[in-house]
Amino acid sequence: HHLPQQDRALRDSLPLFLQGLSVASSASQLQSSCLKQQLRSVITRYLDHFLPAAPSTGVVANHPVLVGACEAAPTTQGASLRRTILEVLCERFLQFKSRAPPPRLSSVLMFLLELLRRNGDTDVSLLTLPLPSLLRCLMLVNEPQVRKTSTDALQLVVERCAAAAGGPCMQMISALRLFVEENEGVYDRQVYGVLETVAILDPTVVEALIPSLSLSLRNAEHKRGLGKNITLRSAYVKLLGLLGEGGQAEITSLEGD
Repeated sequence: HHLPQQDRALRDSLPLFLQGLSVASSASQLQSSCLKQQLRSVITRYLDHFLPAAPSTGVVANHPVLVGACEAAPTTQGASLRRTILEVLCERFLQFKSRAPPPRLSSVLMFLLELLRRNGDTDVSLLTLPLPSLLRCLMLVNEPQVRKTSTDALQLVVERCAAAAGGPCMQMISALRLFVEENEGVYDRQVYGVLETVAILDPTVVEALIPSLSLSLRNAEHKRGLGKNITLRSAYVKLLGLLGEGGQAEITSLEGD
């Protein structure tokens, strides 16, 4: 993979430049918003510039934006840079146009996975930033590489959040609840499928959604006006089967409808 000389120079100096700009943007209140804007535009530009069209572990692993964001032990400064990179990723590189996936999705997800994997961040508010994008990828994309990388990244986020929260993670539950609300009535069965993936990793966060999921199901049936929606119910029961005693109790309650 031959890089032109200018790109080689850029690749070598960009990590330090990003770190410096990130430190400067959080240090000086006065110029802060201007520098933050500049940091975001540099990240956007070079994330794009060095991102391969087809996913390549070697190219992504040496991406200068990734290299600049990785550290052996997390520091406040490093976490601040990673937060900005995650925001840029979600706003610019992981936006779906209705159902159509963004370009180079596999490469973007590989970058995201590497960013999470190579840093030991435990701040739940940082870890849950990419969650809505990951859930959407799993809901709308069937391409095996995308599903595999999304699932790996999701697993990392769910496990670290559970460890950091020491119990059901509230930010995680809020993000999942929002995901359900945004897609109910349109992608109900796909939503159950995505929640199954989450439930296998951490049933407690999905169990917290049971009351609102059941209400949503009954509302959908009521709106349809055709009695029980058997297809939807069996998909929901399959999900509930992964949720321990709470799930079993809800299955019994549904059978009594």
